[in-house]
Amino acid sequence: MKTKLNLSGVAFILALLLALSIRPPTTFAQGSLTPPGPPQPTMVTLSQVEPRIPIFVLPWVITTPGSYYVTTNLSPGVNYSGIVVAANNVTIDLNGFTLSGGGGSSGEGSWASSAIQNLVIRNGTVRNWPGSGVNLYDSGSSQVTVQNIQSISNGFTGFAVKNGSRVTDCLAVGNGIRGILVDNDCLVEHCKAAGNGTLGIGAMANCQLRYNQSTGNGTGLSITGTSNLVSGNIVVWNTTNYSIVPGNQLDLLLSQVPETISWPAKVKLTGSMSVTSGNAITINTSNVTIDLNGFTLSSTENPAASGSGILLNGPFQNIAIANGFIQGNVLDNGSGGYSGSGFGYGINATNNLTANVRVRDISVAGCRYYGIYLYPNATVAESCTVRTVGSYGIVADTVKNSSATDCGNNAIDGNQVSDCRGQTSFMGYGIYAFTAQNCYGLAGVGGGGVYAGCAQNCYANGGVGLVATTALNCTAYGTIGLGLNATVAQNCFAYSMGSPGLNATMAQNCYGYSSAGTGIIAFIASFCHGDTGTGTPLNVNHNFNSY
Repeated sequence: MKTKLNLSGVAFILALLLALSIRPPTTFAQGSLTPPGPPQPTMVTLSQVEPRIPIFVLPWVITTPGSYYVTTNLSPGVNYSGIVVAANNVTIDLNGFTLSGGGGSSGEGSWASSAIQNLVIRNGTVRNWPGSGVNLYDSGSSQVTVQNIQSISNGFTGFAVKNGSRVTDCLAVGNGIRGILVDNDCLVEHCKAAGNGTLGIGAMANCQLRYNQSTGNGTGLSITGTSNLVSGNIVVWNTTNYSIVPGNQLDLLLSQVPETISWPAKVKLTGSMSVTSGNAITINTSNVTIDLNGFTLSSTENPAASGSGILLNGPFQNIAIANGFIQGNVLDNGSGGYSGSGFGYGINATNNLTANVRVRDISVAGCRYYGIYLYPNATVAESCTVRTVGSYGIVADTVKNSSATDCGNNAIDGNQVSDCRGQTSFMGYGIYAFTAQNCYGLAGVGGGGVYAGCAQNCYANGGVGLVATTALNCTAYGTIGLGLNATVAQNCFAYSMGSPGLNATMAQNCYGYSSAGTGIIAFIASFCHGDTGTGTPLNVNHNFNSY
């Protein structure tokens, strides 16, 4: 029997053969399959993971430069030190752990066996060592950096470094002798020293001490050398806050009174402060600037005695005091007496050789004696106010744009006085000056409004109105005495209740009135007008167009 040919199957086979016949003769090259060498390790070594060297026991002696880290809290045996460094170029990271002393009579947290260089110690605590916490001072090591370390309750010193070293962001608390000690060319910054036996922070020469705190120590800040820069430190509640030799650049924050400034310095208050007796700030040297920074110095001494808000205690020069308040509680009893608690003086210079002093933007109130008393020897009081003081208000060579009221004696007293207002409640003058310009002087019946060599554009009212050698464009009222008494009076108005209104050697373009006396008394009067209630209008030797 004949077999039939399956044409569909034949067609499939032919198509498959055709497809195979047109494939490329070769495939893409795959490269050599021979390995280039034996397999390499894929693990990293421990030194590659942590290249630093671990410190896991004390004592530990470092003799090789490198980076070291502490693995846990550590303490040695009795009379042993912690980490001894005997190599240059070493970094030690306490890693947040504590090195504790092992007791006994010796042993330090970290020290150097010789004068090494370039050591860094950071990030941890050293405490309870019989010696010092960190001592690189005795070895003479240099260029040491101590950072973010707490040194607590060690027998001697918290941190001791020298020769171009740095101590930053550190805490020294409760150490037996010193908190932080540096010698020359060092930096101490953003550190705190508290409750250390004899010294909080100490430095020698050419150092920078910036933005630190020193509280509750024997001496807060001690500087025994020159050319240091001291700025922004808070030094307060120490047995003695400062012990500083001259020759340094001092920008001090004052946080406690009483305080004595015995070195040239710029001093800035950090808050309002009070004393129970004596002086708040005593200046014992030249070249001092006090910035009250808008705060108040006050006293609660009762009764007010001889204390001063600020005392210039000698023949000093180049003093500037500015920007604040001096406050007591002395009151005027209304009959010539002043009593109460507070300071005797607001600002007081004790020596007549005091010179080149400037007081600006100071307000004084409630003092037993003087408000601002500066000898008239190149001294200036400007934009100041004084209120309720038992004697002189403001005394200076030049007084400008100031006011003194309710004073027991001369309210404003100076050689050159301008744009001022003075009021004395009893005796003395509202304004007492060699030259008074644009001033307003008031006094009670026992005093005078203005007393001046030359008074210009002034207003005076008192028992006696105005007394001057030359009076120009002034107005004067006398309640019981003369309105105006002058050698030369020009363009003035004078009034008196019962005495002559105006008394002058020469008067020009003036008006004088007396309710019961003579309006104008003059040797020469020109273009003047005298008037009276019940007395005589004019008493003039040489009258030129006056009536």
